[in-house]
Amino acid sequence: MSDAPLDPSVLDMLRSLTSPGEPDVLREVLELYQKDMPRRLAQLATAGETGDLQTLERTAHSIKGSAGNIGARALHEACAAVEHAAREQALEPARTALPRLQAEAARVDAAIVALLQA
Repeated sequence: MSDAPLDPSVLDMLRSLTSPGEPDVLREVLELYQKDMPRRLAQLATAGETGDLQTLERTAHSIKGSAGNIGARALHEACAAVEHAAREQALEPARTALPRLQAEAARVDAAIVALLQA
């Protein structure tokens, strides 16, 4: 498995959804992801700080879905770890998993910026 933050096969599939003369589906999906992610990551950080397990679980689940949609496999896995720990009411493991999630989110963001500028 590649260490790339975004799975090229998922990106190719999203590219293939664009019909001639229509808006670029890949660009739209990536821009929507970028627009929404800062708010979600802030919610996650706050929930981790305050020990709000319900928000941790719900937000990690939401980010996990978005990550899956754009082929961000490592981010998807990091979200699953936080979501699972929060669901099990395990606050410290959820908090411990947050830095990996945040690091993967930063890698994904950098990859999206590079793609959109290309």
